[in-house]
Amino acid sequence: MSINKPEEEIKTDEIEVLRKDYKRLLNKVNFIKFQYAKVKEIVENNVKKMEFLQEENNRLSCGYKEEKQKNSWYKFCINKVFECTSILFNFPIERLKSISARFIESTKEEINKE
Repeated sequence: MSINKPEEEIKTDEIEVLRKDYKRLLNKVNFIKFQYAKVKEIVENNVKKMEFLQEENNRLSCGYKEEKQKNSWYKFCINKVFECTSILFNFPIERLKSISARFIESTKEEINKE
């Protein structure tokens, strides 16, 4: 059933030809209604999925912002600990950070081996 070609007007007075064309058109309309219902259902499902994903995205964005703030706070605290330790032990802060970074890397390697 081709729904892409335009309908042409039938010029006849014969009732059987008109009935036959009416049935054909009715079948075509029913087919289009069925296709429309399927497309509408797909669109509605996609809209629901999109709304769910937008809500999920908003929730995750809020969580990300909270975690980013916590991370900034932890970095600030760690830097303060480095500063205090550097002052207490009269030890260069960059050297202290370097030693700590090497220790952390070696600990990660040990954990990954297990």
